[in-house]
Amino acid sequence: MGTESLKIAALPLLLATIAVALLAQAPAGGKWTYEVSEDKLTGALYGTFELTADEKITDGIGFDFPSFVIMCGGTAKAPKWINSKLLSPVVLGKADITNAFDVPQQLVRLRADDKIHVHAWNMADDLRTFFVDKGATKELLNSKDARIQFRDASEHAQVAIFSPAEINRQMVMEACGDIFK
Repeated sequence: MGTESLKIAALPLLLATIAVALLAQAPAGGKWTYEVSEDKLTGALYGTFELTADEKITDGIGFDFPSFVIMCGGTAKAPKWINSKLLSPVVLGKADITNAFDVPQQLVRLRADDKIHVHAWNMADDLRTFFVDKGATKELLNSKDARIQFRDASEHAQVAIFSPAEINRQMVMEACGDIFK
């Protein structure tokens, strides 16, 4: 067998190694992690940045760390932001309002460094997920200290504390484009 045949025979192993490396979770600066996943239906790759809160929260039933997730996809030439979400270990409280599409929203306070912003975030059907708007995502990414206050099912205020500083901006731009500048 010639060297050309050996190279061709080794190609599937090389591709499998690259795929495993791509799909593994990696550091993304500071407390952020980054993972590349594949959409099961389309086969398209997308990236997920995740930041785990500094402290656990509890409502007397659930007790764990909240996390903030940013998903981006598209192609290498045209990356784009898909969505951001706050994943809560506790059940969310009742909606304050509904949007134009009749989706329940809770008014959430985001403290980015020392400035407080109020946002109406869509609530998912699982009652543990908020879908976060692009403006709030940008506020969180551009802060050193972020705190998110929302209500749980008992209507008590919960505060998720995050340390978003030091995210690798180059990784974010490659995965999401320059929308978070």
